[in-house]
Amino acid sequence: MTLLKLPFAAVLLVSLLAARSPAQTAHPAQRSSRAIPAPSCKGGTYTFSGIVKKGETFSRAFGGFLFKLLPIDNGWAIYVSHGEQGYLANFTPPRQGPNPIYIEGWHFRNQANTGPNTGDVNTPQERREFFFSPKFGGCIPEPDNAPPAEFEAATHDGSGVVEITDLTLGNLKPGETADIEEMKFTVLLTVAPFACEPCRTKSNPNP
Repeated sequence: MTLLKLPFAAVLLVSLLAARSPAQTAHPAQRSSRAIPAPSCKGGTYTFSGIVKKGETFSRAFGGFLFKLLPIDNGWAIYVSHGEQGYLANFTPPRQGPNPIYIEGWHFRNQANTGPNTGDVNTPQERREFFFSPKFGGCIPEPDNAPPAEFEAATHDGSGVVEITDLTLGNLKPGETADIEEMKFTVLLTVAPFACEPCRTKSNPNP
């Protein structure tokens, strides 16, 4: 497999304003009823590894947060929650198109699904970088409505890397869409000390 690293911090604000393409899928932010981070939030660095099979959910608690790999049609979605606040990694760019928080079998195959992806399919590969914050969904319900400086600051609250160490792909028939039968991975998560500070302002309570 070919390792393909996508730009991360440099494309953050630009990608939030990108126009939607018909071939792209948006992952909208999710609202939460909580306005401030819970006191259980704890800064630090957390590492672990795991293995997950098709249809299974992987879950691991860290620093007052919860990391999950949630099964989707062709693989898994990276999910981070904090108390009642979920989808905290969904602000990771790009907002449309292949996103590092979605790990799908076809990312690693060529367009015809006849062999490995050698660059003709522009998707994230084995290294998946993302960010998360307990302020998303609470203090900052929507990035388009948040003050740019406040949103930018929140992107430094937490960061993560999922490194895929081994993959078993399935549905490899030409013209089909490949999925993932089994995946081994390591995870590195960092929570900044200031991530646990209360919000400066509460989000708009109106829906």
